[in-house]
Amino acid sequence: MIVMRIYKLFILAVSDYCDMKVTYLCEGKTMTELQNTSNTTETETMVTGEREHQSLIISKSIPGALTNHSDVIPRVVIVGAGFGGLRAARALRKAPVHVSVIDRQNHHLFQPLLYWVATAGLSPADISSPIRSILRKQKNTEVFMEEVTGIDFQEQRVLMGDRSVPYDYLVLATGAHDNYFGHPEWGHYAPALKSIVDATSIRRKILLSFEAAEIETDPEKVKALLTFALVGAGPTGIEMAGAIAELAHKALVSDFRHIDTRMARISTHRNSC
Repeated sequence: MIVMRIYKLFILAVSDYCDMKVTYLCEGKTMTELQNTSNTTETETMVTGEREHQSLIISKSIPGALTNHSDVIPRVVIVGAGFGGLRAARALRKAPVHVSVIDRQNHHLFQPLLYWVATAGLSPADISSPIRSILRKQKNTEVFMEEVTGIDFQEQRVLMGDRSVPYDYLVLATGAHDNYFGHPEWGHYAPALKSIVDATSIRRKILLSFEAAEIETDPEKVKALLTFALVGAGPTGIEMAGAIAELAHKALVSDFRHIDTRMARISTHRNSC
């Protein structure tokens, strides 16, 4: 499918662009660490003891975690497997580090195409891929499906409920959340579009609006049911408006007998807060 080919090419292009910079940075820091730890026997002993302590923590905290790593190889923990997290992980695939990727979902989501799912143009499977499948060829990488509950900066550990993972370097790539400008109650009337659950919920509401209009006898209520307002006129807002218009003017135009879906009104409102 054309969309999936574009998706894969996009991921590969960006990953290759990031590889040299991130790997160079990581290798540079690793070489510095190796030089520093070779100065005295005392320093080497401290590093070895710290690594053994961290390995013990992992073996107790996360069953099956990587514990057979060298004493001098640093551990990188990446929280979040979105675009930023995956790019960082892929760029480190040849670096002398152990990488742990933590995400509360087991799939990576191509968010730019969520509006297509929300308007029944694509299925959720078309814009998501298993994180483990994406990183399966990276021998230095492990994946945990967990929700991070905190970070102990003093002990350098990522907390996941009663479990934890130690780190030498920490990458926080948790993404963004919706901003209702101090009015969280607006979320009930204006749903977000950040996840597959959000997209399928919006799709359900859109399609049910047409179904309700089909059996409604009051012209004013029909008009209200076929009115869609979007707050935000950025790329997602404009694309969403266009997708709803295409749905009403093309895809559904021959499916209903008592309403003309082309009467649907779609408006976008630019945020000025």
